[in-house]
Amino acid sequence: MFSIRNEEKHCFDNAQTLLIRGINMTKYLRNTWYVAAESTEVANDDLFARRILNEPVVIYRLEDGSPVALRDRCPHRYLALSMGKKVGDTVQCGYHGMVFDKTGSCIEIPTQDTIPETAYTKSYPIVEKYNFLWIWMGDIEKADESLIPDFSTVTKGSTYDFRTADKHPQQWGYKYVRGNYQLMVDNLLDLSHVGFVHTSTLGSEESTRQHASGEQKQTGRIVSDYRLAVDVESPPAFAMMLPHLKKVDFWLDMHCSSPCNFLIEFGVTEPGKPREEGGPFTGFHILTPETEDTCHYYYGSTLQIDGISDEPIKKLGEAAVIAFDEDLVIIEAQQKEIQGGKFDDESMVALRADKAALMARRLLTQLIKEEEDSKERENDAIAKIA
Repeated sequence: MFSIRNEEKHCFDNAQTLLIRGINMTKYLRNTWYVAAESTEVANDDLFARRILNEPVVIYRLEDGSPVALRDRCPHRYLALSMGKKVGDTVQCGYHGMVFDKTGSCIEIPTQDTIPETAYTKSYPIVEKYNFLWIWMGDIEKADESLIPDFSTVTKGSTYDFRTADKHPQQWGYKYVRGNYQLMVDNLLDLSHVGFVHTSTLGSEESTRQHASGEQKQTGRIVSDYRLAVDVESPPAFAMMLPHLKKVDFWLDMHCSSPCNFLIEFGVTEPGKPREEGGPFTGFHILTPETEDTCHYYYGSTLQIDGISDEPIKKLGEAAVIAFDEDLVIIEAQQKEIQGGKFDDESMVALRADKAALMARRLLTQLIKEEEDSKERENDAIAKIA
């Protein structure tokens, strides 16, 4: 057994949490909403294929524009339905012409009149909200739209509208990540890496070594990490836009809605000034597991500073993309080591800065266990009735 210094004990619930146990790459929280696609990715006449939680999904729109999500697999010979074509409100398989409606039921087989009872494919609840298509991969009966995380700040027409630049500069993007989504969650909740990975854009080693004050807390299914570095050199991205500020107070607030949806706000002010006088970034990071080794990553940010010329804004957008790419280099290198390494009983060593990530891991583990226990009780009840 190991010990920790008294001054560190407040950072953890108990000493055991200093070790991060093995990452379970294959278990997912299913009774929750994941982003399947950005709204604009699914055109009216297209079949959009995507793998989510290691399941193939095809998404399309009905004639009225509402979205439909089906398992991307014809039950006949397992060809991907996305290789077929959309016919009105239905999908026709490209192999033998079987036609499936929005519920996944086969309604036509060109070579015969009768339709086998087993001729269907799974359908998924899907909702269009906040400029995204949200999919429910778990029990259909438990799908509740009110459980979709609040991303109203990215809704068209909102104060922080990420899709238009009418009031404030903005950016929006997608990255395909060759790494497990939990590694990305760790990264986004570990704000201490900014001063080492993002030295050209978001932070400096000075601000990290200064032992910035921080607070981590959990509210329901949301884990938050608050950081404040006082009287430090202005991060490069802000120095470019606000060259008159040599020293700043730099804050960064990250909120993770379990399992993997984030809202972020960060900015700078003159030392000692309230943050309301600064111009914060407001942004989001949304992760959707593809497989145990890969995930989909959507991001967006907007800058609440008026009077900034176009050139610094352009450079700022480029800097943000650089920062995201810097994270991906780290995540994909971790994933490669995890896949190829031999760890036996080794565990990752946790630091004080990992508290928020540890809280998120414990929360996710708890939610998955509750989901599995509930499913087991339901199965036992069905077995008794039978």
